[in-house]
Amino acid sequence: MLGTTIIQTGAEPAERLLSDLPCNAVHSCACSDGLHYVLTSIFGRYRLWQADLAVGLSPAFLIPDDALASLRSEALYRFQLACSGRQAALQTSNISPSEYQRRRLVNMLAMLDAREAGATIRELAFTLAYPSSRLLRGAEWKASGEKRHVLRLLQSALKLRGGGYRTFHGFDRSI
Repeated sequence: MLGTTIIQTGAEPAERLLSDLPCNAVHSCACSDGLHYVLTSIFGRYRLWQADLAVGLSPAFLIPDDALASLRSEALYRFQLACSGRQAALQTSNISPSEYQRRRLVNMLAMLDAREAGATIRELAFTLAYPSSRLLRGAEWKASGEKRHVLRLLQSALKLRGGGYRTFHGFDRSI
């Protein structure tokens, strides 16, 4: 989940809470502000922060009132469903990019990799962006929409690589 952290406080150890979740992998890191976990289960990926805040008798989940409040709320709902062995019926755009967005991002990453390896704009166009199109040559290529489209994609990819990915909904610089 993009930048979504579920904050848990309380005297009950997080390990007990996490033992109910069928996780494929659990990664943890002890920091000065508490324990941070990245959980991967058959239901999704979760980030859990067991904060060293107020200690109560039972665990509590906090949702900060910030720009990500609705995203964290949905993540907590999905986490609770996963803990009970259920999965949310629908995948919303708050949690994950659409299939089109994922393909576009993967394509832009492939373009960055190919460009680093020395590929030309024309090679990017006819191997990654338009693999089924005929190769354009000369003036036809210079004035083509295909060339402009690939240049725009490459420019977007460079912006994302330079930190622009942080503008995606669900990313937060402080997390």
